[in-house]
Amino acid sequence: MARESDNPLLDDANQGGAEHAEGANGMAQSDKSAASSSEKETASRKHWSWWGAMAGLIIAVLFSTSVFLNDMVMHNTPLIGHYLPVGVTGIVLVLVLIGLVFSKIRKRRMRFFSGRSLGLVVIYLLLVCGIAGRGFLDHFTTTLVLPYHLARITPGWQGDKTANPPKPGIVDQVPEGLLADVKADSEKVLDSFCMGNDKTTFPFDSLGCIQSSLRLLAAPPLLPRGSGNRCRTHRPPPVESARKPPLSHGSVFRIAVTR
Repeated sequence: MARESDNPLLDDANQGGAEHAEGANGMAQSDKSAASSSEKETASRKHWSWWGAMAGLIIAVLFSTSVFLNDMVMHNTPLIGHYLPVGVTGIVLVLVLIGLVFSKIRKRRMRFFSGRSLGLVVIYLLLVCGIAGRGFLDHFTTTLVLPYHLARITPGWQGDKTANPPKPGIVDQVPEGLLADVKADSEKVLDSFCMGNDKTTFPFDSLGCIQSSLRLLAAPPLLPRGSGNRCRTHRPPPVESARKPPLSHGSVFRIAVTR
């Protein structure tokens, strides 16, 4: 039988020290568990942030590719026509609806369709909207050449060479390298740029390629041999008369060649 201590104050102190040690150990364990859970959550956030960035990049590339097909080939309503593009808002709404449906079916929230991932997708899509469609690529070549045409037809842009001293025009004051060099044959280059050139070449029939691909997907056994190579072998038929043939509906993708 253990001997009881004669000093009750010492017993109370020992008991309090043991309780304090147990409490400290419990707090240390809780701190470790909280730290491990926070590290796991941080790693999960980083993982899904990278996943959202990669998904946003892929969706942005597909979206910028579909802009050309929608605007130039199919001649539909522009996907990027203003600062609130219908294509971007539509894609985001579809992703949000998919996330809600999957969360209801699986009884848990999918991290891919979280607000962080969708925010990255929206950022990538809005960055692409400044380049494709009615953005940078639509105005870049026009900005390089059109000032010469405006200087040719606008008297206020031409300056006054008879004045003393002569007053240069608007285009003459632009630093070299900011505009296209049209000094070799400016009249022909400007006329071809503004009104088109009668000498054109058709590298491929873009609409025919799309139609052939759709036919291949729909009924491959019913297609005749060689129909899938229409986009490579199809060329405008030869014309015997000297009159230029009208542009067919299928040859919507043209490249003007200036000689």
